[in-house]
Amino acid sequence: MADPPSVRRPGSSPDSRGSSPDGGERSGGPPSEPKVLVVKPGAAEADRAPRIQLVAGLLLLLVLVVVPLYLWRRPRVVRPESEADDAATPASLASVPVLGAQGDAAAPLGVPIPIPRAREGISVTEVKTLECHDPGPKHTPASDCDRLPAFERALVEAILENAACAAGGGGGDIVWLVDASYQRKKTPIQLSAAKEGRTIKNPKVIATCLTAVKKSLTNVQLELLDKTHAHARYKLELTATYAVR
Repeated sequence: MADPPSVRRPGSSPDSRGSSPDGGERSGGPPSEPKVLVVKPGAAEADRAPRIQLVAGLLLLLVLVVVPLYLWRRPRVVRPESEADDAATPASLASVPVLGAQGDAAAPLGVPIPIPRAREGISVTEVKTLECHDPGPKHTPASDCDRLPAFERALVEAILENAACAAGGGGGDIVWLVDASYQRKKTPIQLSAAKEGRTIKNPKVIATCLTAVKKSLTNVQLELLDKTHAHARYKLELTATYAVR
């Protein structure tokens, strides 16, 4: 008898082999192997650099925000109104300590004594600053000059204590001009009587008063007074009114 024809299942090829678990060959290539992850050298460092930059940027931003806020919100010391008023008043107009010939204080610190403006037979105006300047051609206008309160007091005292120099002159005014220089060593204080504005016409009286006031200023050492002065040279003016004697 002839063998019966083989029956082929739909979708199978004549060359295909079964893949039964009893050891038959499987069709296709070998089984896939697990992939190995390869890390390149320096990849970790390259990934760490952006993180460092990010942290540095956050710290910088924190400093830029926190520091201005602290400076803006920090506590401030508020002075009483009385102290603020005293600070706003120029020292020469309010009061200055009493200074001796060598600049030593004759009164305890913190006890202000006003500059005298009159004495028996004489009165003086406030000392006016005409100009101040430093080495060179530039002169500072009087409105921008600082004051010399200690020296102004010494000058006023020298004029007041020599009021008797005008005796016999019939009374009147003498306009005193002062050139005070912190760089002039031999004659740091130069005193003169202006011709304009004076009403005492007797030249002998003028010369006597000029000699007397200069003698009183001889022992005044300018460099020991007003050590916080801002300029090297000052020109001052004041008017003394002498009573009839």
